[in-house]
Amino acid sequence: MAITAPGLGEEKLELMSLTLASLETTLRMSSEMHALFVFADAFWDNLKPLGAALPGIPEITLTSDHARDDAVLARTVRDHVEHIAERIVEGRQKRNPKMNAETFRKASGGFDGRTAYFGDEEFDVVAIRDAVAAAEETVRGALQMHL
Repeated sequence: MAITAPGLGEEKLELMSLTLASLETTLRMSSEMHALFVFADAFWDNLKPLGAALPGIPEITLTSDHARDDAVLARTVRDHVEHIAERIVEGRQKRNPKMNAETFRKASGGFDGRTAYFGDEEFDVVAIRDAVAAAEETVRGALQMHL
């Protein structure tokens, strides 16, 4: 989509077009990552109750128990994304470890293609996806075998 504006030169219009395209890419990537984090968080949240509802399939509970760190990681990164505006201003004050706003602003939502950065924390986005995929495969196999 070409931008037109009376009184602006071609160079400024081109720069505006490139900036908008870059912003669109960044917002799309951010939205896709957020969707992954929401999905991962919901997956881990639902795995334990599923195991409790199906006690005859111990693989589900075992998978949930072994994935506690993955579940905490997914929840933490989701919270950072959903609370990024307030954390840039106030830091993270409600959960431990606390993180002051200055630290959080140093890397607020950076992404290098694999790792998401929030303050002094790094999150391997591919590892989050892979952990869910591996658990899903284990649970699917157990369900097919037992049901």
